[in-house]
Amino acid sequence: GFAAYPHLHFQMQATPSIGSHTLKYPIAHYLLHGNTLSLITNDYPKLNDQVANILADASLAAAFNFGTGNSIAYSTNNKQLGNGRWLVEVDLGMNRYITDTKTN
Repeated sequence: GFAAYPHLHFQMQATPSIGSHTLKYPIAHYLLHGNTLSLITNDYPKLNDQVANILADASLAAAFNFGTGNSIAYSTNNKQLGNGRWLVEVDLGMNRYITDTKTN
């Protein structure tokens, strides 16, 4: 509808058809404005809750951007762990994962 202030409409349906059954679907992560700012995970905002999206931090996003084929060398002071290299790979489902080249 028409409102004098920003507001959120969020609806998930069982199928793409008009009039399809509405599903109760949690939001993965959001900020809740109250007496303090709270991080909420896998929950449902309540009527009149003031919520906000979580903004990505550019430096963290860059630090954790592990591209397929990248390798990451590491070293430790632990003689049992020693030094090694991690390799970023991708499976047939296009999911990235990290392997330790010493153990795989």
